[in-house]
Amino acid sequence: MLKRLYISLSVFGLAALLLLIFGGTQTLIGTYPLWPPAIAIALALITRDVLFSLFSGVWVGAALALKPTNAFETVKAAGMGLFTALDTHILKAVADSDHSSIILFTLVIGGTVGLIARSGGLEGFVSAIAKRVSSRVKVQFATWMMGLAIFFDDYSNCLIVGNMMRPLSDKFKISREKLSFIIDATAAPISSLLLVSTWIGFELGLIADAMKTTGIQGDAYLVFLHSIPYSFYLIIILLFIPLTIFMRRDFGSMLKAEQRAINKNQPLRPGSTPLSESADFDKGEKPEQRSAALAIVPIIVLVGAVIVGLIGSGLYEIAAKGGEAAKNTGLRDILGNANSFKALLWASLASSLTALILSLAMRALSFKESMNAWFSGVKSMLMAVLVLSLAWAIGGVTKEIGTAQYVTQLLSGALPVWGLPAVIFLSSAAIAFATGTSWGTMAIIFPIAVPLAHKMAIASGFPPEQAMHLLYATVGTVLSGSVFGDHCSPISDTTILSSIGSAVDHIDHVRTQMTYALTTGAVCLLLGYLPAGFGMNPWMLNGICLLIMASLLYKIGTKLPE
Repeated sequence: MLKRLYISLSVFGLAALLLLIFGGTQTLIGTYPLWPPAIAIALALITRDVLFSLFSGVWVGAALALKPTNAFETVKAAGMGLFTALDTHILKAVADSDHSSIILFTLVIGGTVGLIARSGGLEGFVSAIAKRVSSRVKVQFATWMMGLAIFFDDYSNCLIVGNMMRPLSDKFKISREKLSFIIDATAAPISSLLLVSTWIGFELGLIADAMKTTGIQGDAYLVFLHSIPYSFYLIIILLFIPLTIFMRRDFGSMLKAEQRAINKNQPLRPGSTPLSESADFDKGEKPEQRSAALAIVPIIVLVGAVIVGLIGSGLYEIAAKGGEAAKNTGLRDILGNANSFKALLWASLASSLTALILSLAMRALSFKESMNAWFSGVKSMLMAVLVLSLAWAIGGVTKEIGTAQYVTQLLSGALPVWGLPAVIFLSSAAIAFATGTSWGTMAIIFPIAVPLAHKMAIASGFPPEQAMHLLYATVGTVLSGSVFGDHCSPISDTTILSSIGSAVDHIDHVRTQMTYALTTGAVCLLLGYLPAGFGMNPWMLNGICLLIMASLLYKIGTKLPE
C-alpha cells in the first residue's frame, strides 16, 4: 500500500508542479472539476477500500460545490461539505426514482439468489451443467454465451450471469477476476449493440434529438444501424473474450489472478473484500435432493418478465399518448417508450415469488427457512447498495461542479476532420471514466459531437454520402467511447454490479479489467478510429484490430494449463 501511495503522490505532485510552471496558480485551481473523481479513483487504487474512497470523492465535491473563494471559506466548506455530502448529495442520489429502482432490484435479486442457494438450486444447476461443461474453457465460454443471451439489459446481465456461473467457475479454478471481466465486458457492449434492449430507446432518442437540432434529415434508427461497424471497441472487446478463452492465454494482472486460481486453488485473492458473498445464505442444512429447477425456473421467469415488462410498459406509454404515436407500434417504438426500471422491478419480484413458491412446493425449505434465506440474500447486498449510492452521489456532484463540461472543453478545439472520431472517442472515454456513467456521457456528448461532425463535413465540402459516413462514425464512436471509459472506471454502476454478481473485490476487478480494456482501446484508437477518419472501410478495420489483438495475446500472453 505504501508503494502505491508514494507512486500516486508522485504522479499528483508532478502534475501539479507542471500546471504551476506552465499555467500558474489559476490554471491549477481551474482544474477543480477533476478533483472529486481523481481523488476517489486514486484512493481506491491506493487503499483498495471503495467505500472510503468514494465518500472522500463525494466530500471533496460537496465542498467544491459550495464555491469557496478564500482560505477561510475553504476551511468552512470542507467542514460543511462533510455533512452536505450525506444530507444533500448522497440523499439526492438515493432519492432519485431510477436509482431507487436499481437499489430495490439489486436487493430483491439478492433475496432470490439467497433462496435458490439455500434450497440447493445453485448446486443442482452446477451439477446439471457440469455434465456438459467439463473444462475451464467450456465454463468460460458458457459464461460468455449466457452473457450474450441476456442481451436485453446490462444490469440483469451482470447479476444473473455472475450468480449462476460463480459456483461452477470456482469449481474449475477460474479466478473471480476473470469471471467478472467476462461478465462486465459482455453486458454493456451487447446491450448497446443489439436491436432489442433497454439501451436502444435511450440511444435512439439522443441520436434523433441531435439530428433534429442540427437539421440533419434521416431516420435515427437507420443511422444507428449504419454506426454499428464504427463501434470498434464494443465489437473487439466482445470478440477478445473468446480469444482469451480458446487460446488459453492471459497477460498482465489477469494472468497473475488466473495463475493464483489454478496453482493455489484460490479463485479469490487472499485478504480481498468481495462486494457480495454467498457465505451468509449458504449456511444451514440443504435438502438432500438438489433440483436445478429451483435455480433455472426463477431465472427464466426473471428474463421473461423483463421482456414482457418492457413490451407492456412500452405499449402502455404509446396508448397513453394516443394520436399518431398510437399508430407506431413497431418494436423500436415500443422499446423507445418502455420503462426499463419498472420492468426490472416487476421481474425481480416475480422471480423472488417463483423461487419462494418452488422451494415450498418441492419441500426444499419450510416457509420460515425460505424467508430467512431471502432476508440473508438481501443483507448480502448491503455493501453493494452502499457502493452504488456513493457512486451515484459522486456522479451527481461532478455534474454540479461541471466535470463533464470541463473535460469536453479541455479536449475540444481546432482539429482536422480525420481526427474527429479519435478525439470523440477519447473525450467520451474521459467523461465516462470521470463520471462513471456511459448513459450520462452519451447524453452530454451527442448534442456536441453530431453538430460538430455536420459542421466539419460542410466546411470540408464533403458530398452527402461522405458526410453521412462521418455522421455514422461519430455516432458509433460516442457509443463505444462511453462504454470504454465505463469499463475502466471504478465508480461505474455496471462495473460495480459485475463485482457484485461475481462476488469479487471491486478494486481487483477494476485493476485486472483495466489492463485488457486499455489494450483493446489503444488498438481500436490507432487502427480503428484514426483510419476511419480517413474514410477506410470499418469492417476491414475491425478485422485488422481483431487480428492485432490475437497477435498481441499470442506474443505477450502466457498459456495457462487446462
